[in-house]
Formats: sequence, C-alpha cells, structure tokens
Amino acid sequence: MLTFILEFPSNLLKMAKMNHSYQSLVHKAATQGGLFTSAQAEALGISRPQQKRYKDSGEWIREMRGIYRLNALPNEDPERSQYFHWMLWSIGRNGKLESAFAYETVLAIFNLSDLMPAKIHLSVPKNFRRSIVPNVLRLHHEDRDIRDIIDHEGLRVVRPFIAIVEMIREERVSVEHLEKGFKDALRKGLIREIDLADAIISPRERRLFLAWSNETRGRL
Repeated sequence: MLTFILEFPSNLLKMAKMNHSYQSLVHKAATQGGLFTSAQAEALGISRPQQKRYKDSGEWIREMRGIYRLNALPNEDPERSQYFHWMLWSIGRNGKLESAFAYETVLAIFNLSDLMPAKIHLSVPKNFRRSIVPNVLRLHHEDRDIRDIIDHEGLRVVRPFIAIVEMIREERVSVEHLEKGFKDALRKGLIREIDLADAIISPRERRLFLAWSNETRGRL
C-alpha cells in the first residue's frame, strides 16, 4: 500500500513549496509509486532546462529513459512500484495511457491465489510499438473494451473476472490456480454475482464458475 500518498516527508514538503508546478509534480508522483515522466513534468510547467537542474542536483533519479523518481519520496513498496514503472513505460507516443495489466499479473496485483508469474503481462493496443521490449514483460497486442478495465490504486488493470475467463480459455495457467483466484476475488468483493450473470461465456465456463461460486458461499 502506498502510505506516502497521505504523508509527505518534511523535506519534500519544503521542496514542494518552491512553486505550484513542483507541488503538482509531487502529488502526481505520489499517485504513481513515486515515479513520473519528463513529459508529465513538462506538462505541469517544469521546463527542460529546469528538469536538467533537478537531474544534475540529484533531486530526480533516472529510472530509465524519460522516467524518474523523486529522490525525497521514499520507495516503501518496490514490488508495487515496478507496476507503475512499466505503466509509465507503456504510455503511447500520443501521451495517452492505453495499456492495462492483464492475465496472470491481475492475480498478482490483487493478491489472488499464490501464483507467482515469471513475467508482467501487459495488454496494449494492436498498434503499440516499441523497438526494445524488456524480458520482464509479455505484451499482448489487443484492443480492449474500456469497460473491461478498472483503476486500482492508480494502476490500470483488467477486471479480475475478465482476466480469469481469458486465462481459462488460453489454458496457460492451471485450473487450481484459477479456482483459488476466482474464490479469493469473490470473497474480496472483486467479483460479483452480476458479473457472472451478465458474462458472455460458454455453458461449460458458466457451470464451472457457478460451482466455484457455490462452494465459496457454502451452498453445496
């Protein structure tokens, strides 16, 4: 959990009072795991020459090309911070964020089941292009319905139910992991009865989900 969203270090507050643009950047970074892009900083009114001064002074720490971390903002959850890192990496040339974490990574983000994915699965538009894709990522080029994506603590994530349905169809993850993920999501309120009722799924899939739902709610 990103506890620094509500409590800024005193030295960071002092820095933020320098001007409104920097204060806006502090709040922006706090909602993105302490990270931000040079384009975001520029959009907030921090010019390229100003950015260079912050980088040279060590106030900004370079994570990778175009992505920085505020030195005064503590990284209290490195595991979660990595998701913000790759979310910012995936911002399109138009400056818009159109990607979403999907498949196995959804289970990891919501702490569903005990599955430990080897890669971070990112759903990106079909026209998304990068010359180099880091090995830690697995990109899925697909155009998604915006209704299938939710905001979870600042991260764009495919709805857990949709992710589980897709993994069942791909048969890449064991049914045991998906069953636990579904039941955990149901207990946490991340999957509702209406999701199952409205879903466009096969009769076999519906029977499977109903059985898991009944077992979770103790109806058998």
